[in-house]
Amino acid sequence: MIAPAEQDLLRAWEDASVQHPLDRALTLLRTAWPERARGELARISVGARDSLLLSMRERLFGRSLRAVADCPECAEALELALTTSGLRAAPELDTAAPPAEQLLEVDGVRVRFRLIDSHDLAAALPCDGVAAARRVLLDRVVIAAHRGDQPIEELSPEIEARLEERMAELDPQADIVLDLTCPQCRARWQEPFDVLRFLWSDLDGWARRLFREVDVLARAYGWREADVLALSPRRRRTYLELATGGAG
Repeated sequence: MIAPAEQDLLRAWEDASVQHPLDRALTLLRTAWPERARGELARISVGARDSLLLSMRERLFGRSLRAVADCPECAEALELALTTSGLRAAPELDTAAPPAEQLLEVDGVRVRFRLIDSHDLAAALPCDGVAAARRVLLDRVVIAAHRGDQPIEELSPEIEARLEERMAELDPQADIVLDLTCPQCRARWQEPFDVLRFLWSDLDGWARRLFREVDVLARAYGWREADVLALSPRRRRTYLELATGGAG
C-alpha cells in the first residue's frame, strides 16, 4: 500500500462521487494499490476488499473512528468510539490477490467454491429481495459439486447453509456487526459496520476542506489549484494563517 498523493486522492474523490458504492470502493483502492488493475481488485473477496479499505482509512485518517447509532427502542443517540484494530476480524492484508479455490465436504458431498467478490455483488444488485440475491450469489460461487464421481446439479438447503457458514469463516471481514447496548433503556441490538461509508465520509470532508483552502489561497495570492496543491500541508497552513490574519 502506498500513501496516495493529494492530487490522486482528489481525482479519486471526483470520480467516486458519482459512482455506486461497489465501484466507489474499487476506485479508492486503486489510489492505494495502483499496481493492481481494477479488474484484479474486483476479484478479491468482499472481506479482503473491506480489510484493505480499513487499512486505507487508518493510513489516511488514523485509527480512531466516531459514530452515532440510535436506539431502536427509545431513540437514544449513542456515541460510539471505535478503532480500526477493534474492527479488524482477520489479519491485516498487504496484498490484493484473488482468493484461492476452496473445498467443502459435507455428508459425502464435495463442493468446490470461491468466496464472494465485487463482481458477484454487482450481479446480485438487480435481484428482487434477499432470497433472490442469495440464490444468485450461491450459483456464482459454487464451481462444482460431486457425490463420489457423480456431479450434483442442486445442493440441499442443509449443504447450502453449511457453505454459507464456511464462507463466513473464511472471509470474516465481509460481515462486521457491532453489538450495542442502550445506556438509557438497556436495549440490545446489532448494527452492521460499513467501512466504505466511514472512509468515504472522511475523504469527502477532507476534499471539501482542501477545496476551501485552495479557494482562499487562490483569491489571496492569485495561485492556481496546482500551485496550492504543490505546497506541503505545513506551508499551506502557514500561508492560510497569513491570508486570513491568523498569524500573530
